[in-house]
Amino acid sequence: MVTYYSPTNINSGDEMLRQKLYYQGVAKQERKEIRHISNLLGLAILMFELIQLIFSLVLAANPVVYDLYENSSVFQDCSSILFIEVAGLVIPFGIIAFFNRKKYKVNIVPNEKIGFAKCARWVGFGMLCCIGADFVVSGVIALFNVFGYDLDVPESLVPSSPFACVTTIVATAIVPALCEEFAMRCCSLGLMRNYGKAFGVVSVSIIFGLLHGNVVQFVFAGLVGLIVGYATVKTGSIWPAIFIHGCNNAMSAIGDVAEYAAGNNSGLMNSIASFAEKTLEADLDELLTIVMFGFWIVAGAICIIFMLVKGEFKNEKTNARELPYSNSIWSKLGAFLSAPLMLLSFPFLIWSTVVSIVPIE
Repeated sequence: MVTYYSPTNINSGDEMLRQKLYYQGVAKQERKEIRHISNLLGLAILMFELIQLIFSLVLAANPVVYDLYENSSVFQDCSSILFIEVAGLVIPFGIIAFFNRKKYKVNIVPNEKIGFAKCARWVGFGMLCCIGADFVVSGVIALFNVFGYDLDVPESLVPSSPFACVTTIVATAIVPALCEEFAMRCCSLGLMRNYGKAFGVVSVSIIFGLLHGNVVQFVFAGLVGLIVGYATVKTGSIWPAIFIHGCNNAMSAIGDVAEYAAGNNSGLMNSIASFAEKTLEADLDELLTIVMFGFWIVAGAICIIFMLVKGEFKNEKTNARELPYSNSIWSKLGAFLSAPLMLLSFPFLIWSTVVSIVPIE
């Protein structure tokens, strides 16, 4: 049991100094533990980067495979599932979680039962926040444009067959939601939240953003990471994060599928596409995006109202007291970002992000 001293129970200056040194030692030990966990996550990121490097070398060494990757959305989708989501994220972060499973104070996969209605409210809230993040990204792009730069974002191939439409949805909306949330909000957040929920959410969001490898997705994924991380710690369940992630990605996948359908179907889809072009001067995928944005804005606003009424945003009251000389979230982030293996993993992530900034021609 920790004894808290006040001016009335401190017998001497030496005793006060001992208490100060003790609490400073506790804070130092916490930073040491954070750096240790950060090294483990840095190792997982290095494994992710190594797998991406190997895959890139295979593509570069085999023109036939490279041509297939550049021209087949099915091959591209399957490669993404295998080399990015499963081999790059699930396996490395899963290994780290397995060998450190005794360090988790909550289940590695948060599985508290929250009910359909509560989950739906958090998904609505999260999707509205994702739309807000989209507007932030638009502002960032506009700011770079003012200074004569554009932000390059890798473009996925439009599906060219019904089967390709299926693989696009699976590879864009379903698999990333499951694999990335497992790696980030389960394996990573479960360890980092031991040192504060807010710190855990922020630190993992930084990793999540950098792993996407370009400025646009760094900003967007970082903001979304904060949203789904917050939803995870508030609900105690990973399902809201998975559904938010999946629904957000699905908007992009549905646009690609609609583009294929409009170009390969002479019936209803072409009629809808024609209506979109004539009335809104927009393609079918743009019309669907507008509809989906509108739906989530309305649904999200309703969900937030219900959540405010139910007090779901309120923090739980706790009797825990902050120790003297305890680490601030900034000192914790400093320890997290300064771990050797984490620093070693950053150059490639930062380089791939920076090279996405290109001069406007």
